[in-house]
Amino acid sequence: MKEVVRQESDFAYYSRRADEEREAAERAASDEARASHVQLSAQYAILADMIREARGRGGANDNP
Repeated sequence: MKEVVRQESDFAYYSRRADEEREAAERAASDEARASHVQLSAQYAILADMIREARGRGGANDNP
């Protein structure tokens, strides 16, 4: 029997990564590491928002 592997959508990936980086920022041992994780989280969140907005305009057809 073949295993079915479902590919994560871009929206889901960027949203998940934003959450993971936010959590990593909370656990960071230094201010420098915390700032890096916060920056990455913000960048992933922007990408997820861009996909959501494009979907609203009938653009990206990427399911959440």
